[in-house]
Amino acid sequence: NRAVMTVSDIRNAFQTYKRKELPCTHKRRSAALVPFFMHDEEMYLLFTERTEMVERHKREISFPGGMCEPNDADAVATALREAHEEIGLPPLSVEVLGMFDDYTTKTGFCITPVVGFIQELPPLAINIQEVAQVLSVPADVFLADADRETTFHDSEGNAVQIFYYKYGGYEIWGATAAIARGIMQHIVLASS
Repeated sequence: NRAVMTVSDIRNAFQTYKRKELPCTHKRRSAALVPFFMHDEEMYLLFTERTEMVERHKREISFPGGMCEPNDADAVATALREAHEEIGLPPLSVEVLGMFDDYTTKTGFCITPVVGFIQELPPLAINIQEVAQVLSVPADVFLADADRETTFHDSEGNAVQIFYYKYGGYEIWGATAAIARGIMQHIVLASS
């Protein structure tokens, strides 16, 4: 049985991490906040369920995030701005711990995951145009073997694995599942 994950484990895992940056020349640059928080002495991740009204990925479970805008200083600024716009998470309530490897999607996005920790989850103000609800999922869910795993070939002919996780009647899959899984595996390896 694994020891309880702490914010120190996450902090240490990203202190000197050299992430894989992709050129992303033909993709739309975006960033996602991967927000960890503690609840009842267990580490959780915060997700959003997208509404039917959004342009892409309707009803999918995702991290708060979106397209980089010219006024954003960097990926961290994008992730914090988007989390504030989507769920009302104040940027100052997030301790940014680092960034994980860029991830490209078959839908043309290049996502930079920004790993953060929320000491105390504030009351959230959901943007009902974009977010149907906020979900809290135990981080350990992403250490389990994926419910199922599919391989497909992207437009460049690369084999891509798609992971699916089920939690509380929700299915978390695609880029979101791959990012969560990769980050959790990195933290576990770094703390072992």
